Amino acid sequence: MKKVAILCGGPSSEHEISCISASGVLAGLDRARFEPVLIGITREGSWHLLPLDYPLSIHQGRLPRVTNNYPVATLRDGDIYVDSAPLGVKVVFPVLHGPYGEDGTVQRELEDAHLSYVGSGIESSAIAMDKALSKKYFADAGIRVAPGISFTDTEWEGGKTSLLAQASTLGLPLFVKPS
Repeated sequence: MKKVAILCGGPSSEHEISCISASGVLAGLDRARFEPVLIGITREGSWHLLPLDYPLSIHQGRLPRVTNNYPVATLRDGDIYVDSAPLGVKVVFPVLHGPYGEDGTVQRELEDAHLSYVGSGIESSAIAMDKALSKKYFADAGIRVAPGISFTDTEWEGGKTSLLAQASTLGLPLFVKPS
């Protein structure tokens, strides 16, 4: 049976949402084919081996978070280790949101440690974090994208009226995303 490390938490502002998402991945994993290993990353960036029954859902109105009360996990030599013992992980499933998890950073760490992982690679992850840049890449590849505008803080400060006029031509609903 192949061991799959599920990463959750992390240093981003979406730490708690990552934990909730990891709960869904754990619930949906085919346990007849895969053995899960739960690795939580604290807001400070330390990795920990968590029990599979670690609370990853909202409980009494409180969002879940990863604490450092569990054994430290490290990446090296194509595996994840706790103390000096390899866990036998064959693939990593990063369920991390925002910076560190989606921007190519954790992907670089996994590749440096020679670990296979699920999802986009380093460069595509970095591009996808920049919404304006990713939209340009999609359009350049011939993929239809929703009409939109993008601008910098400086452009906003110097031309709010013009930018709002451009935005008004887009229609509703209108989504505003940081690039």
